[in-house]
Amino acid sequence: MKNLFIIISISFFIAACAINDPVKTSQVVSDDPLITFDVQDYDPEDLELFIDGLPYGDVSQYLSYESALELIPGQHTIKVEYEGQIIFTKKSYFGESTTTVIRISE
Repeated sequence: MKNLFIIISISFFIAACAINDPVKTSQVVSDDPLITFDVQDYDPEDLELFIDGLPYGDVSQYLSYESALELIPGQHTIKVEYEGQIIFTKKSYFGESTTTVIRISE
């Protein structure tokens, strides 16, 4: 009888150890403004993007909402160059929770 009690106790202990802790999932939601581009008449890979004077690579990286560029809310200067020539420049305020589509064409 004593052996049966020990076997049952060990079985319950092992079963209790096998139970996983609760899983907690969290998701970070950003309210930062987004910008994306709609390019006509140019190859987006040939367009260089500058924000507040800093290079951000070619515009082709930011052509859809899924790959939109996230900014800090506030005033920013957006500049796009093609072969070293400025083809687009705009100084604008970008507020929280906004998505701006910048259209570039000849």
